[in-house]
Amino acid sequence: MSEVTLQELADQYYTAYRLRLDKEAEAEKLKETELELKGRLLGLMIEEKLTVVGAQSCVVRYHRKMKPHPEDWHKIWGYVQSTGEFDLLHKRLTEIAIEDRWEAGIDIPGVGKFPVDYLTVSPLR
Repeated sequence: MSEVTLQELADQYYTAYRLRLDKEAEAEKLKETELELKGRLLGLMIEEKLTVVGAQSCVVRYHRKMKPHPEDWHKIWGYVQSTGEFDLLHKRLTEIAIEDRWEAGIDIPGVGKFPVDYLTVSPLR
């Protein structure tokens, strides 16, 4: 196998990058169409009080599920602190808030740093 120059590798990378972006844009348009059709189907099924629709290619079932929604964070935090049930919360840092503090010279106890390498690419045309 022949050696690829750095410039050839950069061109191959850029071609793959552009192709991926084009495919993502195409997928995003398909998703918009999908969501519009889903909304119309859901609306009609609710309006007609249907829980199942059979079609030539599929069966669509409708059901409603209750999802949690925070209404009073102070009460939630108080509950979590008093019970120790931290599994009710996501365990992740808000990167931008941490980075803002780092830029202001503030270190947060328990927060480490690790390097992440990036490439940026700009077309010549």
